[in-house]
Amino acid sequence: MLTKKIIYIIIFSFIFNLAWEIFHSPLYKTAVNALKTGYYPILILKAAGGDIIMVLIIFLAISSFNRSFQWEISNKKNITLSIIFGLIISIGFELYAQYTDRFFYNSKMPIIPFIKVGLTPVLQMIITPLITFWFAEKIN
Repeated sequence: MLTKKIIYIIIFSFIFNLAWEIFHSPLYKTAVNALKTGYYPILILKAAGGDIIMVLIIFLAISSFNRSFQWEISNKKNITLSIIFGLIISIGFELYAQYTDRFFYNSKMPIIPFIKVGLTPVLQMIITPLITFWFAEKIN
């Protein structure tokens, strides 16, 4: 049962995050440059793969809080936990990526004041895990 749920989470996370990456990639200088070199599809697939790992970490963190892998995202506590963990992981990763020069925003990226990270990647780790968990729950 758990294996099936994780497989659904991986599949839906890949689909939703791949779509998100495609639509928000023009906000990154790195992606725009990759488009010119032909590296763009690989860059987007790698990003979506990394997003799957982040969603799985959020899943495991919520499972740890619930002391069970069998929890429902429709529960307000789990929605709140998903949002909190999504904020922590996305802001942490964005700060790390900027510090290590993994990628660069372009002038079109909306920036969150004070923490100076991109808005769309933070929203991504709030929205895509919630949708992923909901779909995985309904199918499982």
